[in-house]
Amino acid sequence: MSNQVTIISGGDHKDERGKLSFFNAFDMSQVRRMYFIEPELGTVRAWQGHVKESKWLIVVEGECLIQAVPLDESQSEFSRFSTKLSSTDLKIVNIPGGYYNGFEALKANSKIWIFSDATTEQSKEDDYRLTINELSWNDIAQNR
Repeated sequence: MSNQVTIISGGDHKDERGKLSFFNAFDMSQVRRMYFIEPELGTVRAWQGHVKESKWLIVVEGECLIQAVPLDESQSEFSRFSTKLSSTDLKIVNIPGGYYNGFEALKANSKIWIFSDATTEQSKEDDYRLTINELSWNDIAQNR
């Protein structure tokens, strides 16, 4: 597994029966749990980080700005990550251990599906947080 934030592209197929969307390159063998978050429009949810835990984020409704920065500040200028994901653009963002991450809904009623390779208990023991005052949300987006 990479120690950099990566994007996994998906695809879709349409025919007379409807539309099938897929992420065939997403290896789910590491996934231990999953959950949904429905962020409020105009609210930033950041910065939570993990040394060990990896997460995979899919925007299944609406559009969100996803950002990540290394826990190790000496690497932050080289590894800052910022991208917009939408439910019409089939992509998964993989945020490996070693990063703070956060997101902001850019459209009302957005929903993010998050997969994790850690149990809830493991995640709580591997939890590191910063406030928006400690690490500016807008500075990361402007430097992408």
